[in-house]
Amino acid sequence: MSVSGDATGTRYEIKDDGYGTRWVVLDDPDFEDLATTIHMVGEEFTEHGFGDRILAAVFRVDFEGKKAYWVYNVKRGSFYPFVLAGDKQRDNAAEMRLGGLMEVEMMPVESSLERWYALWGIPF
Repeated sequence: MSVSGDATGTRYEIKDDGYGTRWVVLDDPDFEDLATTIHMVGEEFTEHGFGDRILAAVFRVDFEGKKAYWVYNVKRGSFYPFVLAGDKQRDNAAEMRLGGLMEVEMMPVESSLERWYALWGIPF
């Protein structure tokens, strides 16, 4: 991890949430460097036999003045939005709008709404 961080300037931190999930939190203002580092971390986990434990890559964004996340489901190979409307509440209408915007940008958006899982406790 330090090699990729040194090469790209990406900062990282390991955090645990209240649900027992461990997160590798990456921060880099250069999206291309961030994506490269995410890929390298995933490869490293897989090489060490932990690839099946990776659930998602999660990107924090602000959408319509709300805390939102763009979630990449590793196993499905698609993205979906997760927009918070308060503590343990989601804004489904905002999620639909954000999903629509991303489809226009040709992002692979998960077509099955039942697979737009809530990820409570994201530590960033």
